[in-house]
Amino acid sequence: MTNCTSTGATKQQLDNQMIACHKIVEAQGVPPITQLLMCTLDRIRFNAVATIHSLLLCIDSQKQNPQAAEITKNQIRETGGIETMVELLKEDNVKLMTILTDCLRILATKNQPTKDTILARQGPQILVEIMQSRHQEYKNLIVMTTKLLRGKYFQLLTPFIKL
Repeated sequence: MTNCTSTGATKQQLDNQMIACHKIVEAQGVPPITQLLMCTLDRIRFNAVATIHSLLLCIDSQKQNPQAAEITKNQIRETGGIETMVELLKEDNVKLMTILTDCLRILATKNQPTKDTILARQGPQILVEIMQSRHQEYKNLIVMTTKLLRGKYFQLLTPFIKL
C-alpha cells in the first residue's frame, strides 16, 4: 500500500512540474529568466540556470510536442542564453558548471547554430580546460562536459588536448 501511495505522489509531483513548465512557457517567462543569467548576484544567477535546466529537461521529456520544445529553446537562444552560459563556464562553481554544460548539451543537440555559437565563444577550449586542470574530482561535471564535447567538436579539439 505504501508503494502505491508513494508512486501516486510521485506521479502527481511530475504532473505538477509539467504544468508549471507549460505555464512558464505560455506566460513568455523564458526570456526574462534567461536574462537573469546576467545578474551579478550569484544566488539569482544560479536559480536562473537551475530553472532553465528544469525547463529544458521538462520539455525534452515530452516527445509528443517537439514544436513547443523548440520554441522554448529558441527563446533561450534569442535572448543570449548560449553566449552567457558559455561565459559562465569560467565561474569557479562546480554545481553551476555542471548544470550549464547539460543545458548547453540539450540546446546544441541537433542545432548547428548553437554549436557554432559555442565554438565561436571558445566553449570547447573552456570545456577542455575544465577536464584537464579544473575540478577533475567532480564526476558529474566531467560526465556532462564529456557529453557536450562529443561528436562534431572532437575533431576541432585536437589542437587543445595535451596528452
